Formats: sequence, structure tokens, C-alpha cells
Amino acid sequence: MFRLLYISVLLTVITNLHGQCTYDDFFLNGYKQVGYKKGEKPIPYNNNNISGIINFDEGIHIIESPLSIRSGQVLRGAGQHKTILYFPNGLKGMHQPCGHSGGDCYDWQNAVIELTGIETGIEDLTILFNPHEWCHHCGEDNFGYNGIELDHCSNCWVKNVSIKNADNGLFIREGHYNTVDGLNVHANPNNSHLHIAVSRFSKYNLIINFNAFGSSFHGITANWGVDYCVFANGWGEDLYIEPDHNCNGVGGEVSCSSNILYSNISGKIRGIQSVDRLNKPLETILWNIGNKNCSPDDLYLSIISEPIKLYPNPCNLNYIKILSSLSFKNWKVKITNSIGQQIHLEPVTHDNVILLPELPPGLYIIELNNVGSETIKQKLIITH
Repeated sequence: MFRLLYISVLLTVITNLHGQCTYDDFFLNGYKQVGYKKGEKPIPYNNNNISGIINFDEGIHIIESPLSIRSGQVLRGAGQHKTILYFPNGLKGMHQPCGHSGGDCYDWQNAVIELTGIETGIEDLTILFNPHEWCHHCGEDNFGYNGIELDHCSNCWVKNVSIKNADNGLFIREGHYNTVDGLNVHANPNNSHLHIAVSRFSKYNLIINFNAFGSSFHGITANWGVDYCVFANGWGEDLYIEPDHNCNGVGGEVSCSSNILYSNISGKIRGIQSVDRLNKPLETILWNIGNKNCSPDDLYLSIISEPIKLYPNPCNLNYIKILSSLSFKNWKVKITNSIGQQIHLEPVTHDNVILLPELPPGLYIIELNNVGSETIKQKLIITH
């Protein structure tokens, strides 16, 4: 049953930027293997045959030390809104060391609930913190109100969980084939670090049916060598999409993430990262975001309103390149001169290159248009 559900959910939302909504495209690009057991089996949600169940009854439970859930164990509540695990202190108040030295401290590692090993899960509960102050790169001045970390987890799951007033909602670190389904992250109202992150060479993780309330600095992000991870069927109140946080920063190209799929995400999209730490266009492909027919209008409009750049400009070559995190393959290109005469019309090539005819020096307008989309216009200066 899960296999059919998995296909029906993702078949409609995993569509490439060029408007093709096909199951074959999903297979060819490797995303069929994401999630628990490579997507071939359902997560063992609400399975009473698991021997390592840690039950919390309905009510508010005060937790004053971190919880560590190991291989074969499942932390289970009586319902997402019925069982509340209240942590009055963050990691700092629990006397936990910084996961990162320097200004980041708790920002990229460690949480009050840690999952490790294989076949480990969290189900049907809420993690609650008090509202507090948080600031970026403030080191040990922050308190480490981080909800869940999947650390070196494989075939683990999080199902129907809420995290409230978090600095970090959920963090996957060096984890593979994990599924997060039905996660609600309420960012700390006085600023926060991130809603959901996949980091440190994690692969084939599926985050689906999520809600991101409030605003965070990094939003939903991939960081440090992540590959083939999917964020699908989500909503954000004020959401930042960051496909490749550290590419060409510390660690160089090794830290770049690729093949990160964001699909069918609605709500208010505050922004989308488009360049790396060297200000180079990201190679990460954002699927199903730039096509109006396959994504919510507010997300589509937020992308096409993002200025693109033409390089080189001024130009003395027979081609120009579109600098953008989006693919414009097969978009129509119309070139007009300064008095509005159409000079040239042809599609963009696969690598965002526009081939130019012989043009005399002067000012030209480049218009990019896709079926059902708005027109993007940029000025181009031709020199010799």
C-alpha cells in the first residue's frame, strides 16, 4: 500500500523544470530510492511488534536531560498534540558541549533528542521549548534549543511530530534512507537558525508533508556534501530555501551538495539561494519550482522575479550564458534592438547558453519566455 501511495504522492509533484511530469523522469534521476528502505516499504509506524518502544502517555512531561534513542528503539507518544515533552532548558542548560567550536556552537549539531543507528523512530508527540532569544554566530550565548537530530541514522523515521520554539527543528547528519513525514516545526519567535537541515554527506533522505511555521535564518537547507535528498509536499509561513549552504566555502567543492529536490512547496517563500560562497551560480537543480503548471503561483513568481544575470555583459562573443540556479533549457529567446525590431528567436541550450547571431555593436533586449510563464527581460550590450 505504501508503494502505491508513495508513487501517487510524488508522481504528481516530482516534475522537471521543463514541464515533463513523468514517472520515468523520477526513476532516471535516482529519486525513487529516497526514504526508509529505499522507498520500497512503509515506515513501521504504530507497529506494536517493535520490542524497543519507549512510551510517553498523554500529558505534559518535563524532561531535564537529553534523550538518546538507539538502534531498534522507538520513542512514541499518545498523539502529536496529546503528548508534550517539555524541555525547560536547551543544550546549554543541560551542560552539553558545543557541537561546533566558535560562533556556531549548537547551530549545526546536537539536539535534545538524538536518534542513532538503524530502525530508530519518533512518533506522535510534541517537543516544546520556551520562547527565548537567539542570534546568528553568537556561540555559547545561544542556548541550543534544538529539537531532533538523526546522527548516523539509516532507515530511521520521524512521523507526526511537532517542535515548538526551536532554534533548529530537525537535523539529519551523516544519515541515509531516512523518512520524515508529517513534521511541524514552529521556529522560535525571537529569531531562529533553521527549520529542517540535511547535512554532512547524507544521502537518499525524504522529508515530506511538513509545515514550517515562523521564520528562520536558513529555512530548509542542504549542507556539506549532501546528495539525492527530497523535500516534498510542504508549506512555509515565511520560508527560505537553501539548496547548498556551504558550497565552495570551508571545504571547497567537497562541501557542495547536489541533486536536492524541492517539490510542491506552498506558502510564502521568502527567498531561494542561487549562488555559492564564491558567488558562482549553483549547480543544484531546483525541480518543480520554476514551472507555473507544476508548482504554486507564489513560489513560481518569487523565482522569476529574482533578477538573472547575463555573462559576459557587455559581450563581444557569439554566445552569452544565463547565470541562475534555474534551468532555462528550451525557453524561447527573443532578441530585439533598441527600436523594438525583432532580430533573433531560438531556444536556450541545455546549459543555459544563448547562441547569438552576428550583431552590430549596440544595446539589445533579451526576452526569455516559457509557455504559461511571464517574460523575463534583460539588457545586453554588444561590443567588438
